[in-house]
Amino acid sequence: MLLLWGTLQPYGSSKLASVRFSGPVRIRSIRVFPKGASLFVQNPEAISQTEPDAFTLSVFFNAQAAPSIHEPKPKGTNVLVPTKLQYPGGLREFPLDMGPDFVTRLMVVQGDFVHVTLAVYGDAASEPPLDPVSYEPTPLTAIVPHALAPALDPANSNEPTLLSRDIINLIPHAPLLPTAIRLIFCLKPADEDYGGDRFSSLDDCIVSDISGLEWLERAAETLMAPLHEDVSLDLLKAFSERISDALIEKTNDHLYALAGLLRYTSAQPETVVRTILESLDLSDVFEMHLLDKHILERLHDAAANPTIAHALGSTPVLATLQSFQNAHAPSRPAKLAAAALQQRVLGWGRFEKALSSPQPDLVTVAQWIKELASEDMTFGVFLVSMLENDASLLKVSQLPIQEPPVRPTALWSSTSLASFYEFVAFLRAFLGIAHMMAVMCWANHVADTSSTERILAMLRLWQEVEGYREIVNHLLLLPQVIYRLEGVLRHTATNPSLVTVHVEQVLTCLCTQPESMIRPELANLVDALPSSCSSLSEDERSVMMEIVGIAEGGVPQAIRTLLTWSGQPVDTTGGRALQAALLVVNKTLNDPETGEWKVMQAAWKDGAHGLVYHLVELLGRLVGPIHGQFLLVPPSMLEPSILTQLISSSQTIMRILSRLLPGNPLPSRMNRALTHHVMTLFIATDAVDSRYPQGSATCQAARVARPTCADTLSVLSSIADDSSVEGAVGETVLRTLLHIALYPEGDDPVARLEQAFWLLDLVLPLSISDAGGDRSDERFWTKRIIPNVLPELQRFSRALAIDQRMQLVERLTALDRGEVGLGQWFVDEELKHSLHTFNLLVDAPLYSDRRTILQARATNSLQFLTRALGIRSTINTPDFFHETRTLQDVAAVFAAFSTGLATIPAVVDLACAFAPYSSLLGSIEQLELALTLLRGTTWQLSALSHVENILPRLGQVLHREAVAVAAELGPALHRLASKETLLYWQEHEVPLSQAVMSCIKWLLSQPAPEVLPLPGISEASFAALLSRVMTVTSDPAKPSDIGTRFAFSNDIVVSPVPDACEPFTISCDRLLELATTPPKTPPTPRLSGESIFKMATISPITALVGASRTSTLTKTYQNNDFRQLSVRQNTSRRPSMHVDVGI
Repeated sequence: MLLLWGTLQPYGSSKLASVRFSGPVRIRSIRVFPKGASLFVQNPEAISQTEPDAFTLSVFFNAQAAPSIHEPKPKGTNVLVPTKLQYPGGLREFPLDMGPDFVTRLMVVQGDFVHVTLAVYGDAASEPPLDPVSYEPTPLTAIVPHALAPALDPANSNEPTLLSRDIINLIPHAPLLPTAIRLIFCLKPADEDYGGDRFSSLDDCIVSDISGLEWLERAAETLMAPLHEDVSLDLLKAFSERISDALIEKTNDHLYALAGLLRYTSAQPETVVRTILESLDLSDVFEMHLLDKHILERLHDAAANPTIAHALGSTPVLATLQSFQNAHAPSRPAKLAAAALQQRVLGWGRFEKALSSPQPDLVTVAQWIKELASEDMTFGVFLVSMLENDASLLKVSQLPIQEPPVRPTALWSSTSLASFYEFVAFLRAFLGIAHMMAVMCWANHVADTSSTERILAMLRLWQEVEGYREIVNHLLLLPQVIYRLEGVLRHTATNPSLVTVHVEQVLTCLCTQPESMIRPELANLVDALPSSCSSLSEDERSVMMEIVGIAEGGVPQAIRTLLTWSGQPVDTTGGRALQAALLVVNKTLNDPETGEWKVMQAAWKDGAHGLVYHLVELLGRLVGPIHGQFLLVPPSMLEPSILTQLISSSQTIMRILSRLLPGNPLPSRMNRALTHHVMTLFIATDAVDSRYPQGSATCQAARVARPTCADTLSVLSSIADDSSVEGAVGETVLRTLLHIALYPEGDDPVARLEQAFWLLDLVLPLSISDAGGDRSDERFWTKRIIPNVLPELQRFSRALAIDQRMQLVERLTALDRGEVGLGQWFVDEELKHSLHTFNLLVDAPLYSDRRTILQARATNSLQFLTRALGIRSTINTPDFFHETRTLQDVAAVFAAFSTGLATIPAVVDLACAFAPYSSLLGSIEQLELALTLLRGTTWQLSALSHVENILPRLGQVLHREAVAVAAELGPALHRLASKETLLYWQEHEVPLSQAVMSCIKWLLSQPAPEVLPLPGISEASFAALLSRVMTVTSDPAKPSDIGTRFAFSNDIVVSPVPDACEPFTISCDRLLELATTPPKTPPTPRLSGESIFKMATISPITALVGASRTSTLTKTYQNNDFRQLSVRQNTSRRPSMHVDVGI
């Protein structure tokens, strides 16, 4: 809301101007307009009169308490609250936060100004706020980011370096862009005269009387300064010949001098590089026994030039580097230097291929570019090579541009694969920003303030754009760029200007990423910030100083910060210092040899022997606010920057713990707490990925944290604790994960269960496909951990969706490979569970919620068994179905469902899946399977084809069994004769006809009476169906003869059973009530001691002596024998449920 706009003029010589508002207001911001600017689009006559161009304003507000319900008219005060506004020129808006508790009616302005045109924005606070009476929800407006102007969007430009070329042309007496880059980044003089334009001459070096090693060293010094691009070719050839002559003797010193010469040659014009390389045979010069760490590091810098990299990429040189890495004599740092050189040389090949055609791993190429842009020398060499190599620029300009234009992806922090269009946009953005950064450094070197100010404004703009921000913040950490920014601050320390504000705001954005600020080199830059007349708040300045102090103090200061953070908040901007301390510790731990020792030594010196305990507790404090953002109850939302900070800090803690835990094991209580924190964070990161914009910093942080969660639990599970039980820690981790997955903590229970499944899938080791591979990790899980948590694993798997459940069981079975029998155990337990569910379903009232739940549970169980028996299932092993107990359980399932229930179609799918193995069953069990399949034709007509193979194996059966088959076959034939199956008949006419005829012939072959009842189908329908079937099968029998053997029942109507698989709705409270209510047990009457003794008869007396040898005091009933017994006794009391039921 616009409260005021106008032009203020100081009164007399007091330099004061005042504004009095008509009522109490709460000011939000003040906007100052430059002279001649139009204030509003709709009022073009309002022109600003601000003079001079830059000044400092001291603003005083008369602070009063805001009106409230309890005190509608608070008393006035004479308190003046001061603040300072540093106006550097241009259109500037200064945000002010007065808070909800204070208002003002008077604003006093003091400063060295003639006129100041401003606009004041805020809210009127004349009346106390009222409690809301009603709430009308309104949809949130989607935030659509504005597209960058084409000139400022190099990611979508065929000439990404055009803008930087145009700006450097505006600088007086500026050289060509490649020359400026060489002078600024590559060939800097040793006397700290950055950017000196001294050129070197080869004449004195060529005619020098010295030779050998001494001449090589002088030649390297000569090339430390740039050569003219028009240097004579004859002079270059003479210089190259002197290099060859100096290498007649080969020693470590000669090779070191040559490596230095190549390092400085890489920054010279392309003609110089090619001429020198033509006179050298690098495969003959570089011998393995002469290499060391320093030589390889110099060659690593030289390989930033593509021409030198191609020379080092010859087969003999690469073979020498590989042999050096495999040798035992070189030190570990030397081997790492050789590996880095090899990767840089090979990276040029990947980069050139990426410019021609899409590559599978473009993120690796992007990381290779990031590594090149981490040092001044290699950064400058790469840029110069791109500018002077017309073929490279031509390829970049010819790369396709995606329509509509898109922003570049942050590939340096990405964990997923990048598309070709994403890589192209990233490369163009990098080239545009990198060359602009070089022009900024040159402009500062020649003291061109206007160009420096213009470029810094563009850098600030790019810092606000996703994709560009990552590139800008990384390049700002180059030593030359830091030096230039520090020079800007120190040059304008006495007279701050707009360029100072730009540098401060650039640093403010950089501070939001503490991983960029933990550089000791930034200490001088932060120290150069102006202490007064600054655009930074005191909080921002203190955070910067604290981060830089941690970086300078190293590990000891970082450890002290972590140990003293217990009482400080983590969900504020002050948490950046905590994140910086964590990053310093993590960076130290990257050294595998001494990293852990340095960290633990620093912790012990401060008297903290439980660093890992502090880290686990700190992780819990960080994860709490993250988890609170995604509860079912509306939370208090955190700013995206704070949420990103919390996720990144949590991810860093997990990485630190992964390195410290193997040497510092935790007790079981802390292991459970750590598992809980990690899983909670894993669940929250999935919610972040689905609710926040893709490509945002918050989403990127969540994606990076997810694999770290799995890695942390994997490391924790493999730790051996102090107990004698191997795998105890892994058992604790797995049991805790499975337990908390089933008990939501205010969040979405379905999402929690699904994310727990994916986390478990990542934690489990990968199955080794190679028969001769090392399977120790697999056996450790399948023999030491998983068998101890099978009950919890079974409960967890039953809560999953069927696809995820099968994936989990197949994964465990693949790990086991039949050694422990995990897959068979899951199937056997599920068979028992199916029978138990059936027994509960029999007693459940019809059309009740409990019966519906039991039907759904039975359906889920049967679907699992069907999938387990499928052909593609890894559980299906040759010996699996030959187990007698398993066959008995499967037969019991079919018997239970065929005799007592027919409302679950999933049992038909199980019967069809098991039909190929029906020959393993006995005759009675095969008959029950056939009855189940016949009944299943209500839902699945193909079930009849399986009956065709089962009935002939039964041969002749008892009369009641033949009648049972006919009772199920009649409704099946009625279904086939209906019009609903016409389409299915047309597609499967031959096999269906053969199945029908086979069943009818089997019935006719039974030793039954002359007429066999066939209920469920009329005589006319049977005759029409039989005529059609016999026509297809060409059976010689007459339909009339077959029809006379059956007695049809026209009055029986077969009603399709409702499908229990249909979705249903039930409240969570009712579901929880059904899940927790125990079954009612009949009350047991109380008996006195005397009556108990009257009921007992003991004879002989020795029965008491041998009572201890009795194996059991309960009778084991088979199937439903106890129910039959209760019926025969004709008693009104239900049988006791405390019996052992044998299956």
